[in-house]
Amino acid sequence: MLLLVLVSVVPSSAQDVSVLFDLGFSLASRDTGVTRIDRLRHELANWLDARPAHESYELLIASHRDRVERRTSEPVSAGELKEIVAVLAPWGTVELLPVLSRTVTLMNSDHLLVVTDGQDISAVVPTPVPELPDSIEVEILSIPAPGPGTIHHILASLSTQPVDRPIPDAGDAADQPQPSLPDASVGTHEARVDAPAAILFARRPEYRTGRGLTAPLAWILAIAILGLLFYTIRRETKFRRQRIYVKWNNRRPPVLVLDVRTPDDAQTLRLEEYPATIGPGNSALPHEITVRNEGKRFFLETGTPVRINGMERTEYELGRGDQFRAGSVRVFVDAVEKVPWKRPPQPEHRLLFALPAVATVFAVGLFWYSAPVSYAAVPIAEPAVPVQPEPVARLPEQEPLRAEEGSQTAWSRDPNAPEASDFRGTAREYAAPEELPAGPLDFLAIHAHPDDEALYFGSLLPRLRGLGMRGAVLVFTDGESGLDQYPWRGADGRYPSRRMSGTELADVRRIEAARAIGALGADYYLRLGLSNAPYSSVLDVVGVEAVLERWGGADQVHRTLLQIIEALQPEIIIAPDEPGPALEHFEHQAVGVAVRRALETLEAEGRSPVHTLIIGTDPRQADAYTGHPQKVIMDPWVPASDGRIPRVDQIHALLAHQTQRDATVVGIQARLMLQTDFFLVHTDNEDVIQRVFSTARVE
Repeated sequence: MLLLVLVSVVPSSAQDVSVLFDLGFSLASRDTGVTRIDRLRHELANWLDARPAHESYELLIASHRDRVERRTSEPVSAGELKEIVAVLAPWGTVELLPVLSRTVTLMNSDHLLVVTDGQDISAVVPTPVPELPDSIEVEILSIPAPGPGTIHHILASLSTQPVDRPIPDAGDAADQPQPSLPDASVGTHEARVDAPAAILFARRPEYRTGRGLTAPLAWILAIAILGLLFYTIRRETKFRRQRIYVKWNNRRPPVLVLDVRTPDDAQTLRLEEYPATIGPGNSALPHEITVRNEGKRFFLETGTPVRINGMERTEYELGRGDQFRAGSVRVFVDAVEKVPWKRPPQPEHRLLFALPAVATVFAVGLFWYSAPVSYAAVPIAEPAVPVQPEPVARLPEQEPLRAEEGSQTAWSRDPNAPEASDFRGTAREYAAPEELPAGPLDFLAIHAHPDDEALYFGSLLPRLRGLGMRGAVLVFTDGESGLDQYPWRGADGRYPSRRMSGTELADVRRIEAARAIGALGADYYLRLGLSNAPYSSVLDVVGVEAVLERWGGADQVHRTLLQIIEALQPEIIIAPDEPGPALEHFEHQAVGVAVRRALETLEAEGRSPVHTLIIGTDPRQADAYTGHPQKVIMDPWVPASDGRIPRVDQIHALLAHQTQRDATVVGIQARLMLQTDFFLVHTDNEDVIQRVFSTARVE
């Protein structure tokens, strides 16, 4: 059952209710077979059914961070509100407590209903609890969402507080003095009646000889052309209708062939009728997935996010070569079998189009022959009458409305204000391998793109720093092929008010990476500045060797890693996995292969300072590593030795990557709900597991 928390200070007699709907990305997850947003829609419908029928409502949504948007320009009924809520989709990472403060300034009623699952970064990032006016009744409709990152205890204890400035009643508003506006003045122009008369000249056309006959012929021919063209278009329209009838009444949709693979079995599905539903009833998939067809295009829809070509989505256009993963099941789009169309009828009237063309040429010639050759100026005796200018009104100047008063979208924070102060210092940047900090270091974390360090190592690096270890993060590329999530990231002194790409985006991602690495507790940010390839579908995937070749060749990457490791002398290396059971970015896999080769060379030559290799993994793909001999489960919510909670530091680091939705939205929401992370540990020093993973368990 849903948990209904009622926070009420004074009984409300208002007829209108303001509804604030939390659209955090966590609402897309499933807890009991249905998505959280569907559960909230159902309970909101029940709540509305219990309200008086004459009440009207306004809808505000919390879409991302502390952003509040108004979705209704005027009050709506309960039925209209249900229709609007039915099409809402989870999107961003919401900070609900700042959102509540801003909502109070935008709402037009004294009764606020907050609809949320309670999954919020306000539960882990220190955020002031809002002080609400005592004239507002607040009601919160929520669900007992699992995971540590919930604010149910804050919502349950939420209370209203008086404000210094009383809110005037509507009846008192008329008694308030109104600002005066300057009087409007009208400027006039006197008419001059003594202006001298002017002699005007008219233009008289001169025609070629025989115009009296050609002009009527030209117009008759023009009318005939229009009639012939109309008749031809009617014939063509009838023909096209016949072709469309044949096309659509003899059409069979293409057959989509899916290859469904599980660790123990393989299955081929042929989808011939659409929309097609695949799921537990006809395959090994853990939940239902719908495939619909629109001509030659196929679209996948699912209520539970699946990893499509390495990225989590709920909607996607499928094509041959795509693949997606649901749980431990992988599905490959094997083929699209086209069904030939029935031969449409052949045109029998297309020659008619030549007749209007020939007639048009003939008509143009006649018009040209009947056109005037020249014009003669003929004087006219009438004087010119001066035109009286119309009076021009000068409107009073008024002050423009402030953005806060006239805006339908509001932010509770100054966009030019600094970020939260709970970050550690920014990591110092080095252009490796030419620039390197002084070694030896305790650990070196290596990955492919800015934000990977926070996504894959974000709960591990704070634990190492809590043990007093000193380390660095090496990032292969600057992430210039990433997708800037403007306008959701906002704009300030660091972010322009436009979508960034290429070198401009890479420069900003470097700044974000330095802040995130510092938040995780690493001292240094080393960057190789290698090229970052785009990755929008499985068609962009290339092999590991091709990636290394684009980075200057496998030998060059190998020498660079050897140089860095020998200079820094780290005892612990943290890196991504090689190609394995999990679905990962091909550049992640290339980094994992390059690191393994470098460590094998150092080990073979007897000069390796590294005694532990930790593989950072995607905690959302834990089932792919079930039974792995080196799998170590860690609770990121347990404080490190310095008292800081690793998961909270990871949230701060992910927030630093404002240009990347995978970090600030998907990354944060997923990790708020995850109780554990896991790593693959290869070590000759068993004490490492006891020191670093003291509260973990080994599977």
